[in-house]
Amino acid sequence: MVALLTLVIHKAEQLHMAAANGHMTIVEYLISEGWCERTPMDETIGAEKIETIDAINTTVAQIELENIRVT
Repeated sequence: MVALLTLVIHKAEQLHMAAANGHMTIVEYLISEGWCERTPMDETIGAEKIETIDAINTTVAQIELENIRVT
């Protein structure tokens, strides 16, 4: 069980790292190979929870705006 959990976490990290670093070919490959699990937003959309969708979008936007640095 631990080995399986480690593999799942490792796969998610690889996909996130590739995405964060703009390696689109790798991202496309990993997604096509089934490395993409459903996100909390996927689950929320599937459940049609509009208020939760709005809350997630608002929170993410606030975080992104707070992390913008002008140099």
